[in-house]
Amino acid sequence: MAFDQASLQRIRSMKSVQAAMVSTLLNIPFTLLYGILLLNIGVVIYAYFAHIECDPLKSGAISSKNQLAPYFVLHAMNDLPGMAGFYLATLFCGSLSTLSSGINALAAIIVEGVLSSCAHKPSERQATIITKLVVAVVGSAIVGLTFAAQFMRGPVTQMVGSINGSFGSPVVGVFLLSALVPWANKYGVTAGVISSVAFMLTLTLGGQTYGALPRPLSPASISRCHFLNNTARIGDSAINKTTSADSSQTVDYSVDNSSGLRIADIQSKTSSPYDVKFFLFDISYEWYTVVGTLICMIIGLVVSFLTRNTVSTTSKLSPKLMFPFCRKFWIKRGSIKPTPESFNKHILDWVVTPDISLISNLQVMDKCISNHKVIVFDLPFCKPKPVKRTITCRNKNIDNQKLGTAIQGVAEEMKKDYNKNLVDIYNRKLKELLDIYAPLKTRIVTDRPSVPWMTSHIKNLKTERRRAERKWHSTSLCVHRDIYRDLNRKLKNAIETAKKYYYCHKIEECLTSKALYNVANTLSGKGGNSQGSIPKTIPADKLAERFGNFFIEKIAKIRKPMDAASSSLPSFDCFDGDCMMMFEPVTKEDVMKIIKASPPKSCCLDPIPTPLLVIHLEHLIEPITAMINQSLLSGIVPVSFKHAVVLPLLKKPNLSPEELSNFRPVSNLPFLSKILEKVVLLQLKKHLTKNNLLDNFQSACREFHNTETALLKVQNDLICAADKGHTSILALLDLSAAFDTIDHSILLERLSKTFGLSGVVLKWFSSYVSGRTQFIMINNQTSPVFDLNYGVPQGSVLGPVLYTIYTKPLGTLIQSFDLCYHMYADDTQVYSSSRPENFTTLVKKFESCISHVKNWMIVNKLKMNEDKTELLACSIDRKASPYVVDHMYIDSDQILLSSKAKNLGVYFDSKLSMTPHISHLAQIMLLELRRIKQIRSFLNEGAVKTLVSSFILSRLDYCNSLLYGLPMDTLKRLQLIQNNAARLILKKRKRDHLTPMFRHLHWLPVQTRIKYKIAVLCFKCVHGYAPNYLVDLVGMYVPTCSLRSGNKALLSVPCKPSRKDGHRAFAQCAPVVWNALPLSIREASSISQFKTLLKTHLFTAHEDLN
Repeated sequence: MAFDQASLQRIRSMKSVQAAMVSTLLNIPFTLLYGILLLNIGVVIYAYFAHIECDPLKSGAISSKNQLAPYFVLHAMNDLPGMAGFYLATLFCGSLSTLSSGINALAAIIVEGVLSSCAHKPSERQATIITKLVVAVVGSAIVGLTFAAQFMRGPVTQMVGSINGSFGSPVVGVFLLSALVPWANKYGVTAGVISSVAFMLTLTLGGQTYGALPRPLSPASISRCHFLNNTARIGDSAINKTTSADSSQTVDYSVDNSSGLRIADIQSKTSSPYDVKFFLFDISYEWYTVVGTLICMIIGLVVSFLTRNTVSTTSKLSPKLMFPFCRKFWIKRGSIKPTPESFNKHILDWVVTPDISLISNLQVMDKCISNHKVIVFDLPFCKPKPVKRTITCRNKNIDNQKLGTAIQGVAEEMKKDYNKNLVDIYNRKLKELLDIYAPLKTRIVTDRPSVPWMTSHIKNLKTERRRAERKWHSTSLCVHRDIYRDLNRKLKNAIETAKKYYYCHKIEECLTSKALYNVANTLSGKGGNSQGSIPKTIPADKLAERFGNFFIEKIAKIRKPMDAASSSLPSFDCFDGDCMMMFEPVTKEDVMKIIKASPPKSCCLDPIPTPLLVIHLEHLIEPITAMINQSLLSGIVPVSFKHAVVLPLLKKPNLSPEELSNFRPVSNLPFLSKILEKVVLLQLKKHLTKNNLLDNFQSACREFHNTETALLKVQNDLICAADKGHTSILALLDLSAAFDTIDHSILLERLSKTFGLSGVVLKWFSSYVSGRTQFIMINNQTSPVFDLNYGVPQGSVLGPVLYTIYTKPLGTLIQSFDLCYHMYADDTQVYSSSRPENFTTLVKKFESCISHVKNWMIVNKLKMNEDKTELLACSIDRKASPYVVDHMYIDSDQILLSSKAKNLGVYFDSKLSMTPHISHLAQIMLLELRRIKQIRSFLNEGAVKTLVSSFILSRLDYCNSLLYGLPMDTLKRLQLIQNNAARLILKKRKRDHLTPMFRHLHWLPVQTRIKYKIAVLCFKCVHGYAPNYLVDLVGMYVPTCSLRSGNKALLSVPCKPSRKDGHRAFAQCAPVVWNALPLSIREASSISQFKTLLKTHLFTAHEDLN
């Protein structure tokens, strides 16, 4: 056991408990050897002065027993050259080093104990100054005590031993009390320590003041001290009296004539000048530790026993805290409960398993000093083996020059066969060339963690570090440890540098948001296999077949009740314009422009990868153009263009991949089939636009239309209605598998009768939708081919446009009920408003309208999903609730009114406050910001700015025109996130000023970004780049008479809204924002110039405000 500071520091410096035990055991023999050596030195000194019959203390040569050892060296060893100087130098050096180390250690303990309890931690510089001051104070006190030691009775060792015994004995007593007695508590320990310290201090002071001095050893003669007068002769029987250095004691000396030696007849007078007598004052200081320990233990034991009912200790006591023999005794007696009180009350004490049968050999082991026991059990699992996959790939190092020459030869050969099936020849010839110059290879690969940033330099550093580590463990030398640490530091820096370079380079290469998102996922540890979100308990080939059957059966189940329920045929409006009977042939330039504007995506159905196709496009452009014109003129779509490979895609990341219903089929088509569809789409849109056949309130797949313009129109109408004191109802209709249930005969009939397609064009569309096939691919395993009798492919170019054509009569049906609507592909929203007193009538109108919409969908083979249809009652009146009626019936299905609903990615709420949307948006952006923060150390400023722009600012700008006019308190959360994003990019602290950051990044704050979006939309409305439904909301200012303001491109400002939030409507805020801009900006000639001038203006205005 060790309780002093030096021993505790020695123990704490050990690496393990075993090393500390070995160190303590090795210290015992050296301590005993040190004590024996001191004892022998004292005997030698005494024997020497007894032999020469000269007591230097009595003779006055020295004034204190503390000077006896130095005097011995100077007197007895003066014949040895330099011995006196060597001894004094050693004495002073040892004393100085011991004194300085003790002062520093004591000062460090005092400072650490005081500073650790302070709420405000001082800086490193302040802590250094405080430590120096404490060292000065403590050192001055110790030096003062050193000078005071010469006035003490007895040697210095007596005082040191007395003080150590006074303060060390309570520590020993507390340790023994807690290790021996299980019911020891805080009250007993406190009482024992106080009593022991008080009694031992009293004993120490009393012993120094009133206690008897130790008897001097005999003989003590001064007869041969040559430096004193010889007043006493040998043979004299007289008694000489000599006063010792201590004036409080007189010693009588007599001469023994028979021996010829002077023998001390000691008559020590132990009484002091004071009449205070207590026997304990006369005991040796060597007994102080024993006495203090016994007092602490006895009083602590008694007080703990008396207060045992006040504090419960035995139930919390771990037996490992007691001595082994006491542990066995008390456990046998049943006084200790071995189970900790916290057991079974913490997650660390539980084994969570889906099946209890998986757990075997469960044991609870109590092998550590902790509140929790160790739980050990067996599981019937082994370490998973690395997954091996068979992959097929082609060599990337293709000789493009030779391949280009071969492709040119194939193109020349195809020119001779333009009257044949060019697509089949094209696919066959290019596959043959690709197999020659980049043959398909099959390899077995093992899935292992990818380390793409690994370099040869890092590998060499890892080898050197392992070699240095082995060297250090074998020698245990500090120099080898420092070499290992230096190499470890170099390796860490090299890895960080390599990671930073690799990921920054990857981010710069990302051309799409999807690629950037994948890189961010990989950096944050969320990346995985592209086929990772599929059921893993079924083999890939069987799973592909199950997916194929599931998708086909799903459509059949949806169609079956509709075929049985609908007995009437759908109605078709008649087209009275110029019919589109033929396609116009396209030129090579047109096709090349479309190909270069298309993303270079490929699938397994392409005969040659799209990047290679683009490289050698100059050789293949003529055959490709010929294939497209052949299809357009013949009205036949090549069979290979109608064959799709389907990859199941999980609808939402949080859905279970074990349920097949959580997947949607996404069709991948050959690249040239998409080019053909784009050529057809361009000519079809020209026909639709010329004859005004498109629905004005359908915003999908149309130029200048997007989700923001659609939502801005709906929000404008709702706010304007609420400004009049009306309450609105917004119904969000949901369809099940809308694209997959389209009936081909109805679609072709509508294209013919309603949209004026005939001749070769109608024949082409008939060929396009008929005879389509698909197969499922999972991990390079394919399913059988399935025929598609219904629907249009979701991954195609024409699919969404054909759906909007198919559902155009739905808008006319809704308008017949005097209700407003807006559609974005298969997302349909119906809304209208009325006075609060007429709200019930409005609900009835909605019920009738939606019921007719449902019937129309059944006739047209579409299925409305009532479970996902949402209703919202909207009003900006904060005092009155809009819920006059809380539900609505669609046939027999009851739909409750909601307080909020998600509409095209934006949350609308009943108060039109946009608070739910801002909360949701802030939550998503905080998560993304946290992900970027985790990988910030691997990226430079440019890469982080790219990630923040893609994941934070893009969400901040999405439909932010809907947030115009909201209070700053509502927008504050978004502004704080943007502020944090700026700090993250520039590595700034929380309290750093934001204006320089925004200036450096050239960012606009949230509120200004909203104004920027409104102004851009105004410019588009003024110059015809916006949908008609937004253009109709604003109008140019035309003065009633000739005024100078008539030439300033101003917008007409409507009447002031009657309610507080009425200014948020686009019809109200657009003219205000537009008219506040300088004339030079309003008169910009292009949208790019307008955006540049506008951002500069807003940025300068914001800078001026700050």
